[in-house]
Amino acid sequence: MDAQAGHLDIAKAALRREMRGFLKTMSAEASAAQSQTIMEKIEAHPAFRSSGAVLLFCPMADEPQIQPLIERWHRRKRLYLPVISGEMLKVGVCNGMQGLSRTNAFGIPEPEPLPCTPPLDIAIVCGLAFDLEGNRLGRGRGYYDRLLQKIDVYKIGVCFDFQVLPCVPHAPSDVPMNEVICG
Repeated sequence: MDAQAGHLDIAKAALRREMRGFLKTMSAEASAAQSQTIMEKIEAHPAFRSSGAVLLFCPMADEPQIQPLIERWHRRKRLYLPVISGEMLKVGVCNGMQGLSRTNAFGIPEPEPLPCTPPLDIAIVCGLAFDLEGNRLGRGRGYYDRLLQKIDVYKIGVCFDFQVLPCVPHAPSDVPMNEVICG
């Protein structure tokens, strides 16, 4: 690893710790209110409204809680959720929260993976931080970056309002979002 990559890794790790600390202090009421705002903004977004196939995410406890969005739309659009498969993300069909048949190593419910990624119109992606240019700081495993490098899709990052920063450390392999929606 060269010195520049080492400094980038250190900067990312420090920001991840900082954002996790902020997330721990967020009240349940603030999380619920911002999650509701995020869902409303997604549902009103022209790219979502015109989409047929949507990649969403099943949230961890400290992420925007979008399960009601999944429940409202799984019968009207083709919804997909990420599925961890080794070091890669695959996708699986989402037929509502009750239809998630397994749980991954992080405790996140998942559907069964499809053998290949179907054509998608839009990807709604979570992250620990985003910046004004759409750069995303994930949790450090690179799952979303490896998936998004392989598909051509409109990408919307979602997060709580304090997770949008002026600048997020990023590498050429980090896939930026087309835009970011926050609560």
